[in-house]
Amino acid sequence: GDAGAVDDALAHACVNADGLAGVFPEHKFRVVKALASTGRQVGMTGDGVNDAPALKLATVGVAVKGATEAAKAASDILLLGEGLAPIVTALEVSRQIFLRVEAYVIYRVASSCVIAIAYFAASMHDNFDMPIWTLVLLACVNDFTLMTSGTDKVPKSEKPLTWQTASSTAVGLLIGLSSAILSFLMLFCSIPGNSSWWPGWHIQEPDTPEVRACFFLNLSIFLQLNFLSARTKRLAVIDLCTRGASLPVLVVMGCALLTSTLVAVLWPAGARLGGGAPMSGCGWEKGGVVWFYSILAFLTTDFLKWVTATGVLPFVARRCCCCLKNQRSVEVVPTNILDLESGLDVAPEVIGGGTKTSLEKIQQLTPSSEDTADDDVDSVFSKIVGTTDEEGENEG
Repeated sequence: GDAGAVDDALAHACVNADGLAGVFPEHKFRVVKALASTGRQVGMTGDGVNDAPALKLATVGVAVKGATEAAKAASDILLLGEGLAPIVTALEVSRQIFLRVEAYVIYRVASSCVIAIAYFAASMHDNFDMPIWTLVLLACVNDFTLMTSGTDKVPKSEKPLTWQTASSTAVGLLIGLSSAILSFLMLFCSIPGNSSWWPGWHIQEPDTPEVRACFFLNLSIFLQLNFLSARTKRLAVIDLCTRGASLPVLVVMGCALLTSTLVAVLWPAGARLGGGAPMSGCGWEKGGVVWFYSILAFLTTDFLKWVTATGVLPFVARRCCCCLKNQRSVEVVPTNILDLESGLDVAPEVIGGGTKTSLEKIQQLTPSSEDTADDDVDSVFSKIVGTTDEEGENEG
């Protein structure tokens, strides 16, 4: 009971302080342990042998340039440049990679739903078959677009990012399902006898092979444009105008759309690649109508995504967080990964306008060498260094 009260008091003092100065190695270990006990992600920088226990205990241990082998072994990141500036670069790059991976996952879920559901729904409607090679071509073109996602322009997030599986899956499913439904709607209207879709455009109704070409072109446009929607929570058009996209993404996407359009418009009647039903080119007029419909349908899908990602999902997340907070006895507040970075070299008490926490207070809150807390330090230290003789300690 007393040990728990001491730990809680130390954690409270560390959280309210802007920085601690003049601490000893055992104090570093206790401070990191106290901050970690509150649910925070704690970062620790060091270079000596005596820093190794705290580096090992921290969520992310960072060994600076010229650190000892013990500090390097205990750390998660080793800085090769002078100072602490590389930490900022590492954070920015890692957050950019995170956003690229998130966009990749969302797009993969969406594109899989579009292809699977649209083809399945088409086959269930009056035994409407598609050529097998069109499915292979869509998958190949889609993979080329996915390959360029690693070069896409992404913003530098100012805050730490956390993986939200439910949110990413929901956005991907929403984009995929809405795209598949709208694609099937165009297919249903395009089949002769189902509606007056083509006569409304003053275009002669196509035959079944031409309808297959229209359906193929619609799916191809959806698959390419959906990448622009999956890469941001904002409206895709606004994001593309403000942030832009990398040159490889634009080039591959343009080539994919051009290839699909030429195949759908100019494919010779009777030509086959493997098995499946025949397909013939739909012509430029019908291809233009398909393009117009596909862009309007994409804007509708992107608007639904924007409403869901910026309104519905955050509301649900806030409600879930409120329910979890009511069930917890201690509130967990996320913090920056570098809680202890600023002010470690300033003496002698505490920096900033936080609670005045002096070294004497930290020593009072830290158990003596006879307490079990020192056993924790020694055990971690032993795992890193192997031995804790006097010579190793003096060298650190």
